[in-house]
Formats: sequence, structure tokens, C-alpha cells
Amino acid sequence: MKRTCKFIVFVALFLLTCGARLYSADLTALRRDYIIYAQYGTEKTQKVFNGYERIDFAGGEEAALDFAAKLSARVIKKENASGAWIFYCYSPIIFKQVRLFGERVNLMIAVRGDRVAAGSPLIKGSF
Repeated sequence: MKRTCKFIVFVALFLLTCGARLYSADLTALRRDYIIYAQYGTEKTQKVFNGYERIDFAGGEEAALDFAAKLSARVIKKENASGAWIFYCYSPIIFKQVRLFGERVNLMIAVRGDRVAAGSPLIKGSF
């Protein structure tokens, strides 16, 4: 009887944890098409599951590369777009990814002066 109660409590906690994870996610963003700007400002549509994630912080290029190193990311491509340096990276730690430039990309880092924006798999919005 005790063993059965422990099992039921374990299953209930597991289901509550899964529900909390799904509840906090933006379920409308599970699959959408986004327009991103690829090389030379050309538009490209990307389909991404589970939405986009983004963080902003200060520190410039050194902080951006340190952030990428903490995620074991390798830089696929680096380009300058309107005064901002863009790093397209791949990290084996990050699950979501898209294909750009014939490579898997799942981390995009933009550096403009001291400001850094990092997005996974890409940065959505301005930076």
C-alpha cells in the first residue's frame, strides 16, 4: 500500500512538473514562420518549433565570445550588418536549430558597441 502511494505521488509530481513547463511556454509559438534577414539584407522565411529565446546584456565583443564559449559554441560565420557584428554559431548544448549558409545554426549573437543580444536559434526583432 505504501509503495503504491509513493508511486502515485511520484507520477502526480511528474505530471505537475510537465504541466508547469508547458504552461510557462508560449504555446502559440510552437510552430511559426519568421522572416529573418540573411546575407545582404535578403529576406528568408524560417520555420522554427518551440519559438525563439533571447537575452540582452552588456560587455561588447569580448563578453559575446565568452558567452559563446560557455555554451561550447563554434562560430560558423561572422558578418557586419549596419554597424553591428553578427556571429552565427552552433552549440551542441542548444536543441533548437535552423539551417543557414548550408550549416546548422542555433545561436545568433549581435554586438553593437557595448550592447550584446543573443538569440536561439536566431535573434527575433531588432538589435
